[in-house]
Amino acid sequence: MNDVDEEREKRKDEEASDRAASSLSNFSEEQRALLASIVDHSEYAVITIDMNCVITSWNHGAARIYSYTEAEAVGNPLSMLLPHDAVDTLPGIMERLVRGERTDHYESYHRSKDGNTIQVSVNISPMKDRNDRAIGASLIARDITVEAAARRRTEEAVITERKRFVDVLDMIPAYLVLLTPDHRVSFANRYFREHFGEDEGRRCFEYLFHLDRPCENCETFEAMRSGRPHQWEWAGPDGNIYDIFDFPFVETDGSKLVLEVGIAITQRKAAEEALKKAVAYNRSLIEASLDPLLTFGPDGKITDVNLATEKVTGCSRKELIGTDFSSFFTDPGAARAGYEKVFREGTVHDYALEIRRRDDHITPVLYNASVYRDDGGTVIGAFAAARDVTAQKKVEAELAVQRRRVLDRLSELEMFQRLTVGRELKMVELKKEIAELRSANAELRKKVE
Repeated sequence: MNDVDEEREKRKDEEASDRAASSLSNFSEEQRALLASIVDHSEYAVITIDMNCVITSWNHGAARIYSYTEAEAVGNPLSMLLPHDAVDTLPGIMERLVRGERTDHYESYHRSKDGNTIQVSVNISPMKDRNDRAIGASLIARDITVEAAARRRTEEAVITERKRFVDVLDMIPAYLVLLTPDHRVSFANRYFREHFGEDEGRRCFEYLFHLDRPCENCETFEAMRSGRPHQWEWAGPDGNIYDIFDFPFVETDGSKLVLEVGIAITQRKAAEEALKKAVAYNRSLIEASLDPLLTFGPDGKITDVNLATEKVTGCSRKELIGTDFSSFFTDPGAARAGYEKVFREGTVHDYALEIRRRDDHITPVLYNASVYRDDGGTVIGAFAAARDVTAQKKVEAELAVQRRRVLDRLSELEMFQRLTVGRELKMVELKKEIAELRSANAELRKKVE
């Protein structure tokens, strides 16, 4: 039963008590009989007692609730309905009634004839004679045993549910707190208490930061002012950085509060900062590379480039990103075949292409590329590095010229050698012929002689 229902029942009991305690002097006999019938057949117990707390009347409602008949009840002390520890309260009640005071609606425990305990809602009002003197009291009791049991079960269920809810909040690895408009803590979970201590009635800025006025950088009450959720970051006195979520909150009594949830992000911020530095460092290495570096997607569209790529193409990074990879080469078909091979085979090595700069300057390069994947292993792009081989091509051309020169000289030497060797062979033959002639001449001389 809520407060509204209790107040309604209280007014009903008081009205019934007033009717029972009213003087009957102004009513006709017929009216008195009608009123007596109404009282007698009321579902509530309507009991009257004299100044000695002896029962003087007893209606059907009283008989139903307490199991005593009218004959058994009338003439007996009211104390027979009360538990032993409540009997001593009767003199005080009677003294207030003599002074004309009404006993406010209250709940109590009475006893029935069979000894069972009954929970009742009670109103006691004074009864006076024509001279306004107290002559007794009327008591109206309503049996609320079943109702009270249900209410207790509901209250116990609410308490149990609330405890479970608080236990859940205490398990959250974040703080949750309710703040009043005057900066006091209405509720705080375990995380908040363990990290910031107990408030002990102090305002948040007093026990968190030992200040005598609200923090200048506090944004907590922005949610209350705007009526909308508000998110911000806060450096707590425990050394942590918190991601704060504030929400307007209305208490059951209608009072406005702020529900604040704070999630520690110190480690995340440190990781983000480390990642930021790592990314900046890696980017600086990429930008420091003298070789053109770029990434492109499976569709052949460029997704990122370094400064060397901008220089070799004569196009800015903004112009390059989103354009087709193959469009910056003298042979777009060969370039397209190259990036298709990367996604088909996973890598390419020393793939020869020529980059055409915006001013038609040609730069010969050898491309090496490989695919990269997301966390799930899906290929999402390729990374390519182009090595400028202009100097190598120049050296190769010079070597080719030198080689041709060497070959030409070698050819000349071989021809000279052939001529020289031929002459030497002829001299040998000539000498041989001379020797043969001399020998023949000598033989002739001998024959002549």
